[in-house]
Amino acid sequence: MKISPFTLIHNRSADSKEKLQSLLEARMQAVQQAEPTLATSLQKQSPRFMETLLSTTFGGSGIGSSNLTEALPNLQRVISELERQPDVMRIGIWDLGARVGRLPQVIEVLNRVQGAFAIFEVEAAIPAGMISRPERVVAWARERLGSLPSKKEREEIESNMIADDFYRRADVVRKDLDLHYLVGITPSMVAFEEEESVHWNYFATYDNRLILASTYDLRKFAQRAGRLFEVAVGGVICSMLLVAVNPRLEYHQDNTGCMFDMNLDRESIVRSIREARIEERCLNLMIPKYRSVAAALNEALRTYQGADPT
Repeated sequence: MKISPFTLIHNRSADSKEKLQSLLEARMQAVQQAEPTLATSLQKQSPRFMETLLSTTFGGSGIGSSNLTEALPNLQRVISELERQPDVMRIGIWDLGARVGRLPQVIEVLNRVQGAFAIFEVEAAIPAGMISRPERVVAWARERLGSLPSKKEREEIESNMIADDFYRRADVVRKDLDLHYLVGITPSMVAFEEEESVHWNYFATYDNRLILASTYDLRKFAQRAGRLFEVAVGGVICSMLLVAVNPRLEYHQDNTGCMFDMNLDRESIVRSIREARIEERCLNLMIPKYRSVAAALNEALRTYQGADPT
């Protein structure tokens, strides 16, 4: 199956380090013989990222001419993205069962319009315990609240995923792939603890280099806004990523149709999806180099109609 150039497959192989190193060297030698300049650029990447990139683009264990012919264009696309400017951040997006069908197309569009982030779709097995079972979420909330949640609260909490359950396991994947940030997309709402307070029913949260974004109800909200589901998902991801890399930027409680509305009233996100804009006050809180990036990402989502990138 043909995969997008911006795909990284996480695979903790059972093969010995010697065998894996030998395979890596053989792949690199094949690239060196075919495209010496490309090989030089690859060698500038971190060993872990380079290994994953070669493994993903070659596929399986092959190094034959057919594998090389398919691998070279994808490698060139990725390297071109990483060399558009200094200090490009590598961002992974990991679908945890949310079934975002056009995710590869959206990623290519977002990569095309800016150079600060190189965004990849991550394919990885979901570890046991990462997806919080309803009874686990209720028990987690009860322990932190110090009392049994009401019936209404229990019904809401059961539809959440605990962010800490994601963080503990996702950081292994992020480090294995050597990504600056890893975004998980869950079909559940997001629950987390912050400053001894318990929060649930959120669209997203983050901790350090890990972001957890929810698609719960987003299909319905996107339909009401007259936009594609993938646009709504992209808006949540991009807003969280921009908050994560801009220390002064945060969500505001007044809902104005801005990408950075907090949307505590969940249905208010319909306006944000429909209007797809960024308020001047939010742009002013960003590090200057990210202002044009934010505007480009937002405009790409605002105009995206679902056509395959050319």
